[in-house]
Amino acid sequence: MNITLALLLAWPQAGDRQNDHPQIENWRDWQVPAAPALTPEEELATFQVADGYVVELVAAEPLVVDPVVAQFDERGRLWVAEMRGYMPDVDGANEAAPIGKVVVLEDLDGDGRMDRSTPFLEELVLPRAISFVPGGVLILAPPDLLYCEDLDGDLRSDRETVVSTGWGGVQSPEHGPNAMVRGLDNRIHFAKHGEEAAWLNGTFKTWPVPSQGQWGLTQDDWGRLFFNNNSTLLQTDLVPRFYGRRNPGYKNLKGLGVRVLGSNAVWPSRVTPGVNRGYQPATLREDGTLKNATGTCGPGVMRGTAVGPAKGSILIPEPCGNLVKMATLEAADGTVRAQNAYPSGQEFWTSTDERFRPVNVFDGPDGATYVVDLYRGILQHRMFVTSYLRKQILERELDTPLGLGRIWRVRAIDTQATAPQDWPEFEDAPTSEWVAGLRHPDGFWRDTIQRMLVDRGDPSVNPVLRAFVKQARLPESLHAVWALQALGGLDESTARTFIERVPLEGVPQAIRVAESHVAAGSTELLKGIRSRCEEGDLFTARQAVLTALTSPSEKGRALVWDLFFAHANDAVLVSSLATAPPKRIAGLLADLLRDPRFDDEVSAHRLAHDTLVASSQGRLEVASQSPVYRRSCAACHGADGLGQPGLAPPLDDLVWLEKPSEELIRIVL
Repeated sequence: MNITLALLLAWPQAGDRQNDHPQIENWRDWQVPAAPALTPEEELATFQVADGYVVELVAAEPLVVDPVVAQFDERGRLWVAEMRGYMPDVDGANEAAPIGKVVVLEDLDGDGRMDRSTPFLEELVLPRAISFVPGGVLILAPPDLLYCEDLDGDLRSDRETVVSTGWGGVQSPEHGPNAMVRGLDNRIHFAKHGEEAAWLNGTFKTWPVPSQGQWGLTQDDWGRLFFNNNSTLLQTDLVPRFYGRRNPGYKNLKGLGVRVLGSNAVWPSRVTPGVNRGYQPATLREDGTLKNATGTCGPGVMRGTAVGPAKGSILIPEPCGNLVKMATLEAADGTVRAQNAYPSGQEFWTSTDERFRPVNVFDGPDGATYVVDLYRGILQHRMFVTSYLRKQILERELDTPLGLGRIWRVRAIDTQATAPQDWPEFEDAPTSEWVAGLRHPDGFWRDTIQRMLVDRGDPSVNPVLRAFVKQARLPESLHAVWALQALGGLDESTARTFIERVPLEGVPQAIRVAESHVAAGSTELLKGIRSRCEEGDLFTARQAVLTALTSPSEKGRALVWDLFFAHANDAVLVSSLATAPPKRIAGLLADLLRDPRFDDEVSAHRLAHDTLVASSQGRLEVASQSPVYRRSCAACHGADGLGQPGLAPPLDDLVWLEKPSEELIRIVL
């Protein structure tokens, strides 16, 4: 080893911690196999996939390079964000170079493999999200969110407009906003960002929300969002997240970022010493394999028919462990639970190739599920690399080669992915004929057709959508009712019919989509909501409270308090009270104190009272004003100091606000 390399290996890294365990080179004790860059065919041979499933190559370099996120459009074209600037060496030198791209891949012969790559937009800095909107595409490439238009149909952007700027993610890519997912509610949802948005008549409108997740976002058939952070495999929200910022004076809504998978254990099929803190005794097992998740990201609910019995399950990438975990999902008794789909010691998909780096999961128009493989040796960002990991990267030559990347298809062996020529044609069909596509068994097509109906903005389709809504079949009626709401065609009568008829699983969405009518004073809708609450479902009760809080009528407030006293032990429902629009807080307090059921000796009753009082005061700590806080703490505790469920607690509790500033400064330092 030459002197220069020796000095580099000894140099302290940004990821090193004071008083940490000695960074022993325990990785030398294992028989660590070489990790040369493999061809796609060679990499495929390293995969161990659960019985009954097959993995197939869809695209590889040079068609796609350093992919981090991808999604199909309605024509079966695959749009990919390429983060070509990410960690070009172990020091991340020149990482902000504008060399990133968004490319469009096409399968020209219908064989399931991509044949052509067209650069839609180039010279980007670490691009990480794509969303289709009317007339163009939104692309998130810090510091800008761009609206890009292809004016001549050649799949190349001809005009870019900066929608908003100041987006983070260059200094620390894994802690910057990403994942623009169009939800069932027609809003664009992000990971690691305190807003959700919509593209309305050419305007980017935003609403404040608590920040969620770290990298990647997905939704199920019921519109529930799933996300994670590096060391937590899976989280979700038990109530819609935007209610958490409806009242600016209250930011402690419960039920957000709930961990739904009991264990974070993972089971690689190769030794994995090349993880950032592999020197810590709790990180690796005695055999050198990763014990618990440390780089989890990009989950995806499998909503297509080509995955067979796995439909409805979720895939969770763990690139540090070179694996993809599968979990089953169940919602009952007011909570969402996930279970490992395979017994302890097994995973759905593992690889003995250390460069297999699954980072995102998404569904395709053929009913299959797809996985983005960043395929590289260096995964950890420079801001967090430890001396322990740096040594391995250089000695084991994991820093080269660069410029690779793959995308894989997952399907059940006994299914056949649909060929491109069999996919629907939309260009020449009347808008009204699109609605039938909402009955498609695959979530990709239901989501896509809802998006297209909303984006076209053709109100002539409203009568057809109303007929769909009144049939109240799940899940297609949920897409129809939200499309109808976006097109301005959801009248009060249709909303009430839907609330009354939809199966229980769809009632929370039925209540939420009718909220504007409740806020406008409808009491007939409140009757229907009250009737469905009598079925005892906690998801329904919570949404009913959140919606009834917008009602200006006494009947709305009566419903709120009836549900509160019936479910006073549910922390999520109790905390929902303080999310009421600020102008309604005083009236709610007065109602509570007058109610003969209120007993100050009952802790749940007292908590409801105290929470309403605190929310009306609106005392908040603006920790984000501190440069030390922004640099050292915001990644976990949030830019606003309000914490991130499942990751770090809030720092704005009243107890701390009352402490001397000198004490707070010592804690931060």
